[in-house]
Amino acid sequence: MSDQIGTVLVLDVWSDYAHFRKPYTTSSPLTFAVPPRTALAGMLGAFVGLQKDEYLQHFTRDHASIAVSISPSATGICKTRIPENYIDTKDSGSEKMCKIKNHTQINMEVVYAPKYRVFVRHTEQTVQDSLRSNLSQHRSFYTPYLGISEFIAGFAFVGEFACSDLPVPTSPIQISSVVPIAGLEPNSVMFEAGPSGAEYLKDRMPGEMLPGRITTTYDEILYERHGNPISARPKVSSSVLMDPPVVVMWL
Repeated sequence: MSDQIGTVLVLDVWSDYAHFRKPYTTSSPLTFAVPPRTALAGMLGAFVGLQKDEYLQHFTRDHASIAVSISPSATGICKTRIPENYIDTKDSGSEKMCKIKNHTQINMEVVYAPKYRVFVRHTEQTVQDSLRSNLSQHRSFYTPYLGISEFIAGFAFVGEFACSDLPVPTSPIQISSVVPIAGLEPNSVMFEAGPSGAEYLKDRMPGEMLPGRITTTYDEILYERHGNPISARPKVSSSVLMDPPVVVMWL
């Protein structure tokens, strides 16, 4: 039997591009395919008006459960590169931008036309209520974006749904969200050919940060590039009672 654990807020977010910079890349920035938990916490904080120096305190794993899925599509996650000019403002000798001559061109890797579905539940009722109120009225305290401020995000509130914990299954079940590998039973993933062809990818992403923006945990995650569900045996998962119901794992 599963245990009732309350409700989950579900929203869709999308943009023309997204860039979630991998921390070990600088002059040629690479991006994660899906937003890390830290980026999702920042975006959710923007909806309720939490500033950069405070949202990390309110969206720790003790307070917030967050899951994300890739919206299914035939093209799936696609990455491309955009040339960018970085200008040298330190040695310009003038406050006028037109006087700046030195610049460096770099290629920034971006996710093209991304769309994600975000699931969130919060232990602080005031935060949960504020999220529900603002999302349902299509309001945001700060402008939401996908990774960097140039990539402003569109968003839509899908709804609030009952959610329940699931026991460890005896056979693989369909997981709709990105999967944290540490939360799976060993060797339980069933690699299957999806309707668009299946491409399973793994990445290592930031899990949590201190308020000083110091990363304290990294997590290995598994996802299917086209947004198809992953069959596996999760140690901890939850059923979101949408129509139809979906199973998610929290990042």
